[in-house]
Amino acid sequence: MKKIIIASVLLIVAVVGCQKKEEPKQQYDFPSGSAGPIQSMDQTKLLKEALAKDPKNVAAWISLGNMMMDSSRFSEAIDAYEKALAIDPKNVDVRVDMGTCYRNTGSLI
Repeated sequence: MKKIIIASVLLIVAVVGCQKKEEPKQQYDFPSGSAGPIQSMDQTKLLKEALAKDPKNVAAWISLGNMMMDSSRFSEAIDAYEKALAIDPKNVDVRVDMGTCYRNTGSLI
């Protein structure tokens, strides 16, 4: 009797383990500023085009700010982060990044 129960459990585990799992749907990640200068320019252009169509796209504003910050364009990053914060004022990560940009420009808030 024990052998039948063990065999049944093993069979169930094998069947469940072999079922094909559904792949998670991939979301579009906006480009970051870690690419080379030419690719970064293309990504900046794409982000600006996306923002022209949808100025309330907080993810695009954040990505643009991150790209500007990564390329030491701190004033432009501050502008993008301000627009992101106008949409999502509770975003702590953006506030920290914007503060870092202010520090790097030597400006006081």
